[in-house]
Amino acid sequence: PPPPLMIALLFLLLSQGDCVPEWVAIIGNGAGGGTDGIGTNAKVNSPNGMVLKESTNEMYFTEQTNSVVRKVDLNNFNVSTLAGVYGLSGQIDGNFATTRFGNPIGQLDWLDAGQTILLVCDEQRETVRRLDIPNDNSTVVLGGKVNLGFQDGIGSEAFFTSLRSVAVDHASGYAYFADNFVVRRATISNWNITTWVGKDQGATASHKDGFLRDVQFAGVINTIELIGGYLYVAFTLESSGQLNRIDLSNGNTTTIIPGVDPASFADGIAGSAKMAPISDMTYDDSENAIYMAERSSFAIRRLDLNNLNVSTVGGGLNCGGMTACNDGFTDGIARNAIFSAVESIIYDSTRKLLYAGEDNQDSGGNRMRIGYLPTAAPTANPTSCGPTTLSPSSLSPST
Repeated sequence: PPPPLMIALLFLLLSQGDCVPEWVAIIGNGAGGGTDGIGTNAKVNSPNGMVLKESTNEMYFTEQTNSVVRKVDLNNFNVSTLAGVYGLSGQIDGNFATTRFGNPIGQLDWLDAGQTILLVCDEQRETVRRLDIPNDNSTVVLGGKVNLGFQDGIGSEAFFTSLRSVAVDHASGYAYFADNFVVRRATISNWNITTWVGKDQGATASHKDGFLRDVQFAGVINTIELIGGYLYVAFTLESSGQLNRIDLSNGNTTTIIPGVDPASFADGIAGSAKMAPISDMTYDDSENAIYMAERSSFAIRRLDLNNLNVSTVGGGLNCGGMTACNDGFTDGIARNAIFSAVESIIYDSTRKLLYAGEDNQDSGGNRMRIGYLPTAAPTANPTSCGPTTLSPSSLSPST
């Protein structure tokens, strides 16, 4: 057998990569607003959908109540407004300075694999907007007529009722949309959209798995995420969250995490886990895991797709059964970090980081935080994943 010293050295080397998630505020100071600037000098208001351009270390995000799309240079945490004007809503196309979005504005995704064009869900105006960044131009590609109900069709012939989330499949040429109680699918080449999965646009008494239009979602769909050959769908069931999965090849829809009414909070394997409504999701390809933002539990959860185990990696302090979860603002490690309503989340696969955006439900929100993730299996005495300093240096975590 190896000598004790060799065993000790091996344990030390393995332990050095071990840590638990640490959450540190990088943007915003809790006061809502639309001020551009660096780090905590910038003001944000309900950071909603997020996408990354990892090649340049940039983030683009919508602000649900500000009617804008903004950009963060993650090299120095500089926040700038890409399109729209803070506090001015409407529906105006053209260059980004004169563009107007509705209020609220939904999530977004990259339309092209080169990550130069954004597709934005304008929830209030019931339209899908195309933002061509190199050419400084915004156009409507779907919808455009408000309060006319629900209708499939090409371009402006399509009507929406609650356009919340979008996921683009660059390989197949389809864009998927969460619209109230159904998932719709558009062919990008001609913008012909059809209702793909879900029975109707009205609430149903119960959820029903199945195929395509025979499926019933018993609540409004909050967010969707493409992962491999599946589309993951999160919707609100009464006051709890449910997660389903749709097979892209045939529309077969199955429940992954069932909703529980009345709502409660519990980690565990699939059927025993209890979720609050999921406001956003992101996929960690290195670990085959989904990170989920939960607004009403003030928490960030992790679903391991290898074994369907749900764990809490941030916030959710004192959650359990029907116990009210703590909300507010405290940076810290794992569940010792306290969040306000978590609206959005995105995973950086290059740098192995998470970014989360918070609404100001009661106190402490209107911020973005960075989450440093473990890079090795846990040991008995893990340390924090956070660095000793951040850039700029004024944003150092308290470790």
